[in-house]
Amino acid sequence: MARRSQQPPLVVHIIHELGTGGLENGLVNIINRSPPGRYRHAIVCLTRAAEFANRITVPDVQVIELHKRPGHDLGLYWRLLRALRMLRPAIVHTRNLATLEMQFVAALLPGVKHVHGEHGRDVFDLHGTNRKYNLLRKAARRVVQRYIAVSKDLEQWLIGTVGVPAAQGPADLQRRGPAEVPPPVRRQA
Repeated sequence: MARRSQQPPLVVHIIHELGTGGLENGLVNIINRSPPGRYRHAIVCLTRAAEFANRITVPDVQVIELHKRPGHDLGLYWRLLRALRMLRPAIVHTRNLATLEMQFVAALLPGVKHVHGEHGRDVFDLHGTNRKYNLLRKAARRVVQRYIAVSKDLEQWLIGTVGVPAAQGPADLQRRGPAEVPPPVRRQA
């Protein structure tokens, strides 16, 4: 049996639900197309994983459902912390506003890298101007080390509204493959 230090790094992807959707399809494609032996993957669903999880073809990808209750489910944070402690990730990758606050829970684990992807705006904040949502995003800058923007519009919004430093650079990793923490990148105009 290989020692933990010899295993590829584990990327834990935290999403709201593993159901049919563009974000979910992209995640499944990233996992399925990752070079074998480069990364291990696990998915933590705040709510549930639907049959869409069956599209994952890579063996040994854990999918964990936390069964978040509607509204504020304070027990969710404890369930996530227990799951992360069990998984022992190298990288925690959250996606969109629905999972961003989970980076604060992941920050309780030493040595973990933090990545957050913006794949689109919230249906209740199509222009990205909601003060409460943006305060959360700004607070998360202290924890998140790399941002992924899937469009130039989202990249400019992260820099201009959320205040992600351009030198840190939101990077569009969709072309690069697996969710990894790259060196700082700035998109070329």
